Amino acid sequence: MHALPGDNKSSEAVAAFLALHDDLVGALMDCPSGQELTAKGYAADVDLAAAYDVADAVAVRLVDGAYVDQSKTAPRNSSRRPVKPS
Repeated sequence: MHALPGDNKSSEAVAAFLALHDDLVGALMDCPSGQELTAKGYAADVDLAAAYDVADAVAVRLVDGAYVDQSKTAPRNSSRRPVKPS
């Protein structure tokens, strides 16, 4: 994991992740936003936010109110066919 050259904020984000990655759930649960979400019944969302390196794809496009794996849908104005899931 590398920061963008000359970008202090990305360097800080990388340093924070590396310092906390062994217990991301605990770190997020301890922060004010994590505590607020947990108090409102959204602890599972905090767990989900802490998950990393667990998905085959990244949702990058909103379709009908849900993020979808763009690799499995043809882009607009394109003849590319969707990739069939294996």
